[in-house]
Amino acid sequence: MILNTSITGVPAFTGIVHKYKVTNKSLAGPAEVAAGMPGRDIVPTVNGVSMPLSATITPGGEGVICSPVAKFELNTPIGGGELNAPNNRIHLGEAVTLSRTSEGYLLIEREVVAEI
Repeated sequence: MILNTSITGVPAFTGIVHKYKVTNKSLAGPAEVAAGMPGRDIVPTVNGVSMPLSATITPGGEGVICSPVAKFELNTPIGGGELNAPNNRIHLGEAVTLSRTSEGYLLIEREVVAEI
């Protein structure tokens, strides 16, 4: 996906953050999901709230994780959306919500289902 936001009078985005709302549909055990690596990546602040890079979600439960802030450049492919669930299959929902955070980031929101 290429996004061009060169609109006169609107400040440029300062970065990109991917936000994942994860539902664990497996009854066999918890789902471990990560959009970054604690200790390596900086935990993002989104709309004034510090967001986790990873979570362990109980069977039937839900959780929200965010990616580290990625660099935003005009007319280049959007990156930084790494999502890992080593012991689960993950399915991304079709809907994508784009918004601007109070920090000036482009926020890309997706729903994710984790299964074993």
